[in-house]
Amino acid sequence: MEGVRKLSPAVLILIALLIPVNQIVGNYLLKIHFFTPIAEATNYWIQPTLVGNLISLAVFSFIIFVVGKHDLRSVWLTPEKLKSAALLIFAIWFLSQLVAILGTYFSTGNIVFVDRINVLAGYLLGQLFGNAAFEELIYRGIFFLQIYILLKNSLSINKALVLSILLSQILFALIHIPNRLMVNQVENLGLNLFGLFVMGVVLAIIYFRTKNLAFLIGVHALLNEPFNLIQTSFPMKRVVLILVILVTILWTNKTALRLLSGLERSGSNYQ
Repeated sequence: MEGVRKLSPAVLILIALLIPVNQIVGNYLLKIHFFTPIAEATNYWIQPTLVGNLISLAVFSFIIFVVGKHDLRSVWLTPEKLKSAALLIFAIWFLSQLVAILGTYFSTGNIVFVDRINVLAGYLLGQLFGNAAFEELIYRGIFFLQIYILLKNSLSINKALVLSILLSQILFALIHIPNRLMVNQVENLGLNLFGLFVMGVVLAIIYFRTKNLAFLIGVHALLNEPFNLIQTSFPMKRVVLILVILVTILWTNKTALRLLSGLERSGSNYQ
């Protein structure tokens, strides 16, 4: 049974303190185009968001896995999970593109392939190995699971689960405030943050159901960058989300009850 190790309070506090600093510095560097020369030198295969988030991912991974002595299994990531996630994410992307092509053809009678596929590929790579990887590790892989472990001894399983999802995803939404302020998206900020919170809750539920961090990273990446091969007005993010929800519903690797039992046992073993 897969389990989740408990991180020390000191490491969790350090992560919580560094997250706002990371967001402010990272967004500022992106705003002043600090990493743009790298994108230009690589013909935009390597996007600024990839470079910035790779640095953040390296720093926080060092804190989590070296200083905190955590392990990849504790964030539900193994070679086996990585393989299954890669196949499922490719299948979801392929089906979404098929829907887009057929939908666009039957509605317009014309198919036009996108230009500069390297730029779109760069955006997707920036999500897979940058933004999505960093956010899923921190807000779902660490905060969601660690808050659950902290709450499960004083609350019922269901209450601890619901509260851990809500608290971790409130943090996920609020941490986007520096980005929204720097790009002058102040109008409707509250609505924007609420949307981020709702999406964070959806991602946390998918994570809880699938127990696969690599799959969640792929889902997050495709929702941010569907990587369309054709020019289309089709609501591709909705198509991707529907396909992801179907896969999540059909996921049968483990049951939620067995998962919670594993969390309880592993949490008590490492306290």
